[in-house]
Amino acid sequence: MKISIIVPFYHGNKYIQNLAKIIQENNKNLQGFKESELEWIIVKDSLDDEIDLDINNYDFGIKIIKNKKNVGVHKSRINGLKESSGEYILFLDQDDIISNDYCLSQIKKIGDNDVIIANGYYFWKNSGEKRVIYKSVKQQKRCFDLNIFLNYTCIVSPGLYLLRKDAIDKDWIERPLSYTGCDDAYLWILLILNKAKFAINEDKIYTHVYTGENASNNTEAVGRSILECTDRLNGKVPNKYIKRKYRAAKYYLKPKQGFWQKMLHIDYILRKRYYVKKFNKD
Repeated sequence: MKISIIVPFYHGNKYIQNLAKIIQENNKNLQGFKESELEWIIVKDSLDDEIDLDINNYDFGIKIIKNKKNVGVHKSRINGLKESSGEYILFLDQDDIISNDYCLSQIKKIGDNDVIIANGYYFWKNSGEKRVIYKSVKQQKRCFDLNIFLNYTCIVSPGLYLLRKDAIDKDWIERPLSYTGCDDAYLWILLILNKAKFAINEDKIYTHVYTGENASNNTEAVGRSILECTDRLNGKVPNKYIKRKYRAAKYYLKPKQGFWQKMLHIDYILRKRYYVKKFNKD
């Protein structure tokens, strides 16, 4: 079994050495388990710098793919996917952190399922705050509930889960989103719609780091990405969800989310609060 770890690189030399050490340890820990191996595919999406990494120093396969122009996260992931040779895919961001036994933990527990979702932490680099992502297995399972996901969009970072390559929907591969922000959610929604087989891994083996540079901090880009994602979902999910997603996008697209802006979108705000509580319910 081979795992392909795909990482878009964008001015990421401050992260790449640490990530290389983590992946090296994961490769060591995989040795001997059902002939498992991994490969690391780095997709260079910044044209004005070089990746500070000697690929000859590592005892596993590393491929560096150079985009001809800056294409963003979604297209970079697709470009990496097309060059991958693993049966299983792990999409990581360059500033993500995984435990040294992440790959072993996931591959041992995935069984005949298409996707296995682990647990982990949110970490705010500036403040040092660290918080568990899922407080219970019930919360992990609620991520598979399309109703909750579409109303709340409880973001499932791709680094949280390992998935079979052949479970990735062709539409996600052939029609990348133009705006960064919702390709993660779109991939997850398609997995649910396609009735993928999900498994739970309770191990806390992933850390999503908030550095202040995350694309999700750009509310206008997120709004445009929501609009684009919603257009793709039209006809695939009930119309009521489409209308709600458009309301969400309009909220994010406003430059200032002041009092009157919130009043104009009070239906969206109250609905989201309701589903946040539902998601977090014990």
